Amino acid sequence: MNNIKIGFVGGDRRQSATAVFLANRGYECAVFGLEPDVKLPAECNSGGGITRSASLCGAVKGAAMVVLPLPATNDGIRVNCPSGCDIKLTDIFGLISPSQIITGGRLGETIHKLADDSGVKLIDYYEREELAVGNAVPTAEGAVAIAMAEMPITLHGAKVLIYGYGRVGRVLAKTLRALETDVTVAARKPEDFVWIKINGCHTQNIYQPPECRPDVVFNTVPAPVLCREALSALEPGTLLIELASKPGGIDMKAAEELGHRVIWALSLPGRVAPVTSGNIIGECLMAILNEEGSS
Repeated sequence: MNNIKIGFVGGDRRQSATAVFLANRGYECAVFGLEPDVKLPAECNSGGGITRSASLCGAVKGAAMVVLPLPATNDGIRVNCPSGCDIKLTDIFGLISPSQIITGGRLGETIHKLADDSGVKLIDYYEREELAVGNAVPTAEGAVAIAMAEMPITLHGAKVLIYGYGRVGRVLAKTLRALETDVTVAARKPEDFVWIKINGCHTQNIYQPPECRPDVVFNTVPAPVLCREALSALEPGTLLIELASKPGGIDMKAAEELGHRVIWALSLPGRVAPVTSGNIIGECLMAILNEEGSS
């Protein structure tokens, strides 16, 4: 046990998994606003523990770090809280002292302003590279699961087009190739084209209309890449799976008018693998505490 308290406010099963992960490493975790049906062990390995606080103050007071969910808020007023608790951001910052660290995912302008006004150290764990890389695996697995459920054919032997060869695109292409899928990747960097070919996939210029006739298209680019011209080159009824954060890269209006099926698959790590996602967040929080000298 290291006598360091971490307070969790709001969130879903990812935050409960994060609390368990950290408690198993000796931290004292206090949670408030988590879903009541989630079972949390009172005692964990290494002497840490988890308590359900009866109040927001109980979770925040004395915590070296206060952890908000991913995303931290949906409306800029309240903490993202699927349990239904009404926890206002202003109430949290009214309890925070400058000696504490507050962290969360996709924090937004409102939280940054509240932190500036309160003189509190604010860190967005969603912007950390280790989180982005770690989340690529559950995102790719979730995307494959959606395709399997929605397609009338197997992915084995199917033609797949992936837009983007970043973290998610690379893992997704590798996962699909393991299923012996015919994968084409639309990218823009010459070095990406080389790696795509080395990994057994076909290449496509991201700025040109698709040359293949895919059974399913995955987009990982959070910028407009699948415009009307590109969508017009696809067979009517093509399944499109949007993996990029809003506003995404698919022209939704054009896709609907052209008769394509679009599934916007946001926050897949939290939906398909909350424990894995929570563990990844936990690793990030431990790294932050170490960097801030609070570990």
